[in-house]
Amino acid sequence: MIDALGINGFPAVQNGITGIPSLYVPGYTSPFQLTESQPTEETLQYIDQATYERGHHTFKAGVEFRRMEADSYFNPTFGSFSFSSQYTSNAYADFLLGLPDSTSYTYARTPEYARLWYLNTFMQDDWKVNNRLTLFLGVRYEYDSPAVDKNNIVSSFDPAKGAIVVPSLQVAEQNINSAFPSQIPIETASSIGIPRTSLINIQGL
Repeated sequence: MIDALGINGFPAVQNGITGIPSLYVPGYTSPFQLTESQPTEETLQYIDQATYERGHHTFKAGVEFRRMEADSYFNPTFGSFSFSSQYTSNAYADFLLGLPDSTSYTYARTPEYARLWYLNTFMQDDWKVNNRLTLFLGVRYEYDSPAVDKNNIVSSFDPAKGAIVVPSLQVAEQNINSAFPSQIPIETASSIGIPRTSLINIQGL
C-alpha cells in the first residue's frame, strides 16, 4: 500500500510482513494498525521433596529449579501521517494532495532473548520434644538470577553523563539505529569502569 501511494523513505522489511500506515484526518474514521509482536515464553521446572520420619523427628527437604526464557520479536510499523487544514484549509484536501502536517515512524527494535533462572532449596526438622512442645527448625535458600540477553545486547544508563551504556562498540554498531539522536552519548561498559560480566550473557543458555 505504501508503494502504491508513492510514500518513500521507509526501510525495506522482510518478506511476509505486511501492514498499513496510520492515517489521521479530522472528521473521518482513521485506519491504523497495531504493532505486531510475537512474544514467546518457556519455563522448564524441576521440583522434588522428600520426607523422613524417625523417632520424634520429621525431616523434610526439597529443591526447586526453574530455567526461564522470554523472547520478544517486534515487527516494524509503516508510519503515521496526520493531515490538518494547514495547506488548503481542508484536512481531506490536504490528504488527497499528500501533504501531511506531521509524520512519524517507529523502527523495529532488535529481538530480545532474555534468559534467567531461579533456585530454592530447604531443609526442615519438626522435632516433637514432648506432648506440649514441638520445635519447627529449618533453613531455606533462594536465588533469582538477573535476566541476561542471549546475544549480549543488554544496555544500561549512566545518569551522571546522561549516556547509554553498551557492552561493546560492536553491539552498538549492530543494534543502534542510525536515526538515534546524536545528542545522547553512547559509552561502552569498559570506558566507565563497569565490568563486562555485568552486561554479558551467560554462555550456553
